[in-house]
Amino acid sequence: MRRDWNKLDPVEYFNSHYSHIKRRGQLDKEDNGLYTKLRRTGKLNKVLPEKQRRNYNETHSVELFHEKYFYITSRAQLRKEDQGLYQKLLRTGKLDKLLLNKNEEYRDYSQTEPTELFYEKYSHVTSREQLHREDNGLLVKLRKLGKLDEVLPLKKPRKQQRDYNQTDPVELFHKKYSHVTSRTQLEKEDVGLYKKLGELGKLDEVLPEKLRRDYNQTDPLKVFYKNYLHITSRKQLIIEDPGLYSKLFRTGKLDEVLPSTNSIKRQALEKVIESM
Repeated sequence: MRRDWNKLDPVEYFNSHYSHIKRRGQLDKEDNGLYTKLRRTGKLNKVLPEKQRRNYNETHSVELFHEKYFYITSRAQLRKEDQGLYQKLLRTGKLDKLLLNKNEEYRDYSQTEPTELFYEKYSHVTSREQLHREDNGLLVKLRKLGKLDEVLPLKKPRKQQRDYNQTDPVELFHKKYSHVTSRTQLEKEDVGLYKKLGELGKLDEVLPEKLRRDYNQTDPLKVFYKNYLHITSRKQLIIEDPGLYSKLFRTGKLDEVLPSTNSIKRQALEKVIESM
């Protein structure tokens, strides 16, 4: 409803309907018409006076807290009631002395040795994650002093050392790595076995090095038809014999043995054209 401000006093209306409002922005949001009327008539300061910017050189922030907000027990409550004072205490590092984060006890580590404190209070703790949950301040202090490994060392899984006096590396290869086709692949999957086979001179026995072909005397097409008739894609040939793939590609013979999709389409189109 449109209000008749000739008959209504905006100050009385505010006190009657909006006494719960503490900020101008809140009034503007809840009743823009009343906010505008109060501002235009110069009465906004009567109901919601502007907060004066404090001079913290004259007003000590800690003294102000004890004087006005002695009843506050949490940071969130102070931030809600006085954002300016909260920020000032935070920037000057005095907030911890007044309102400790998560109710943690403020410690003087010049008198409290952090490792002794850990063994005294947290001997039940078995992981860094658990200490973080129970006392993050102590965790941070131990890390800064380089003593975290002393009380909670990181556990690294140890690989069991093989006894090659009882395990034949060649048999182990055929048992576990028969799928491996290259030395690089074996080194990646089991570097210990790869090194042992090399030390014993048995690497050639399980994975002989491929001889470099002389394509001046060897036709790459004949090599393909003799060894790779099972291959149906270029990707498969790259994996099994990258050297042959490169030779066929460079000599323009790759389409002859493994035609690409575009090549198949082109050949089909040529046949259609010829038949017309």
